[in-house]
Amino acid sequence: MGKASSSKKVARAARAGSVSKGPERKELGFPLAVAFTILIGSGLVLYARSDDATVVEPRVGTSWFAAYGVYNCDKWEPPLAPAAADTTGITVLPDFNSSTGGVIRISPLSDSAAGTRATMGVFLDTLGATFGNKKIEFPAGPVLDSGEKCGDQDAELRIVRFDIAESTAAPQTITKDFGRIRFRKDREAFVFARVPKGVEVPRPDAETLAQLDAAVTSGGLTSSAGASGATGASGATGASGATGASGASGASGDSGASSPTTTGS
Repeated sequence: MGKASSSKKVARAARAGSVSKGPERKELGFPLAVAFTILIGSGLVLYARSDDATVVEPRVGTSWFAAYGVYNCDKWEPPLAPAAADTTGITVLPDFNSSTGGVIRISPLSDSAAGTRATMGVFLDTLGATFGNKKIEFPAGPVLDSGEKCGDQDAELRIVRFDIAESTAAPQTITKDFGRIRFRKDREAFVFARVPKGVEVPRPDAETLAQLDAAVTSGGLTSSAGASGATGASGATGASGATGASGASGASGDSGASSPTTTGS
């Protein structure tokens, strides 16, 4: 009887031990499953980010071109000086200038300037410009500073994007976070502008758009449009303003069509 009783006690203890481990295993299983899900999700996010530059245009090897102009109060400034060293592939083309603007080449040299990373911030950094929501200062001039008036009128700083293919489309006006503006496609146009509040920013003129067409046709190798160089700037009728300016907010349209102010790309 003694041995049988001892055997039963041992068996009961063993069963009790196995029962007590069940909930413990379940408790461990849930956090392990959560941790595994988090790891898989993080891996997918990292992969998507790393793969962005090879999927989203412009990719390394892409060649896009965009017209640009710098409009200061009531006049176009001369074309911008090219970068001393092009380390990104997003810079101005020195041989495709008009008297009122020029052409930006968007041809990323590495993943760091490709895909969603192909931004106005990369372009401005490549030129050596300093910029913020209230001021853009190009290394060889001009300075667009909204703290300085256009004549006797308060000024604001904008970058306006125009769709060249759709001449009647309303432009996109950006008044802050300029560095986040993305280059989205071939043959866009951008105007860096300091203007009085409520004044519309004009599209790049026909001379500048002819340079854009020449760059697209030749792949940026030669200009068949007759570049006029970086001398002088033509001015529109109106009050003249001091060089320099930057503005934080505002919106403008093109050819009477206004568009809502946006804050990014």
